[in-house]
Amino acid sequence: MTRTVAKWLVRFALFIPCFVLVLLLLLGGLLFTQAGLNLAMWGAQKALPQLTVDEAEGAILTGITLHQVNFSDPDLFIELHAKKVQLELDAECLVEPRVCIDNLALESLSFALTGTAPTQEEPTPSEPITEITLPVPISINHVQLNDIALYVLGTEIKWKSFSTAATMEGRVLTLHPTKWDSIDITLAPTDANASTEKASTDKNADIELPEVLIPLDVVVEGFDIHNFALHGESPVKVNHLGLKAKASDHLVSIEKLVLDMPEVRADASTEIELKGDYSLPKLTLNAKLNQTELKGQTLALKADGSVAKLNLNADFGGVIKAHLEGNLKPLQAVLPFDLSLSQGEVQWPLTGKYDYRSDIESIDIKGNLDAYQISLALKAQGKDIPDLDLDTSASGTLESIDVHSLVLNTLGGRVSGQVEADWSKLVKWNTTLGLDSIQPGLQWPEAEGNISGSITTNGSLTESGGWKVGVPLLAIQGLIRDYPLYING
Repeated sequence: MTRTVAKWLVRFALFIPCFVLVLLLLLGGLLFTQAGLNLAMWGAQKALPQLTVDEAEGAILTGITLHQVNFSDPDLFIELHAKKVQLELDAECLVEPRVCIDNLALESLSFALTGTAPTQEEPTPSEPITEITLPVPISINHVQLNDIALYVLGTEIKWKSFSTAATMEGRVLTLHPTKWDSIDITLAPTDANASTEKASTDKNADIELPEVLIPLDVVVEGFDIHNFALHGESPVKVNHLGLKAKASDHLVSIEKLVLDMPEVRADASTEIELKGDYSLPKLTLNAKLNQTELKGQTLALKADGSVAKLNLNADFGGVIKAHLEGNLKPLQAVLPFDLSLSQGEVQWPLTGKYDYRSDIESIDIKGNLDAYQISLALKAQGKDIPDLDLDTSASGTLESIDVHSLVLNTLGGRVSGQVEADWSKLVKWNTTLGLDSIQPGLQWPEAEGNISGSITTNGSLTESGGWKVGVPLLAIQGLIRDYPLYING
């Protein structure tokens, strides 16, 4: 009995390693040989009749290349064709342990989604994801997507080439230098007769910013888009868009953002915290216009504070020159602001030799859309007009303005007064002006003289579309070419 048991134990001891060896050989044959790949593809096409592959090369764990891959499913409204699909793995990484993809490439892929299946149930809301981590590091050394065409519900997206690489370890995702070239997007045509439902919003309500939590640490070493074109009702063309950034939890840091379009070229950098008032420690923006009569106009902007209260400091250069500083609160419906513009220079025409020119000493405006106060000081000169020196202050709303102090120094004298205007319903105004020692001969020698006086006018637009104008007071006196002038009415 003992000898029999010992004999079976010996046989069992020999069987186990032989069985494991056979399994390893079978597994190795499946994962490391062409035959194993052919068997896997045969099984995949049997399990998924919609899938066909004309030719498969390589081995599962060393690298596979699929030629003429097709997937067609009318029930899912999906049609896919790929000329070549390539996947190369580094099996040595598995002992670390790590997943290493040396190369992932798609060539001449077309994908069409012509419809959507009706949904049976409304998706149940789920808890937001607060953290994403990987138990095993993953690295993709090279991704190449060339000659891609996507047709999704009438929208056509094409691009010539896309290349990138990425690694993720724990919760840190790093996107290595990425290039995307020759993107062409044609939007689906819109039905002009289709009714669109707009969500009702209270225009008088303040904007509440949502808290945004990024569940992983993202590092974008470089993302460059070249030759982007969007076709539709409002076409867009971008020569180059470049991004270098980091993001983690609530914090987003854009180290460099470059935009080059036919209309404008700009670069920016910023940091922002996506919670509360959206703290904005710093923001810099430099822009230059490339088209229209403002070609060459530049803007250098610095901002800080928060999105709730934004502090601005900007310099305009080129065609229009000025310095702007102040703050505004863009999240409040009435948009409170306190802005000051100085050192302004503007002319007409905007380029070349000017016919008219204005030097803006200061424009200060404070308040909100419901009520504001403004003061302005500027000088102007130009063809066929006398030199002007204007100093005024006013208060108003979006529907009216009250200029309670207007002083215009010109022609060796002064014009002062008040102006009230209201356009809430029909336009109406009331003006009182005083002239003090105006000498028209300084500009027009044939009208040499000195005049003073007072003028009061009022008027309104009538419901029939005409104008109603009144002059309650007209009192002018002085000398014109040594002839006394008296006008009363």
